Amino acid sequence: MVGDNSGEIVFDRLLAEELSCMRIRVTYVVKGGPILNDATMENAVQVGMDKTARVITTGSNYLGVPLKKVSGEARRLLEESNLVISKGQANFESLEHEELARGRVFFLLKIKCESVGKVAGANFGDIVFFTR
Repeated sequence: MVGDNSGEIVFDRLLAEELSCMRIRVTYVVKGGPILNDATMENAVQVGMDKTARVITTGSNYLGVPLKKVSGEARRLLEESNLVISKGQANFESLEHEELARGRVFFLLKIKCESVGKVAGANFGDIVFFTR
């Protein structure tokens, strides 16, 4: 699961707990350093995500998950995982065009601009969960 903002990490932990109860191994990816309000390792530890899931960082503090800017570990995880839940518009914008995302990365985000809405097949303001 690729986290988005620090305010949602409590919800993310609940989802990670439910998935873990279903015997699904969860790795939670946070930013390598503070950027806007994105979740960091400090936030993950603060809410106990590290007790529920393996927590790693992107190795960078860029918006989204630009594959050329993330750590080798984060990139390998994205390449080798059978399923990835990617939260937030910046993560969508940096991953949706990548081949590794096809059919394996599910995007969960609120549509905040018309152009992203067109790509997602949704309207401005909609909350969507879909894969490409």
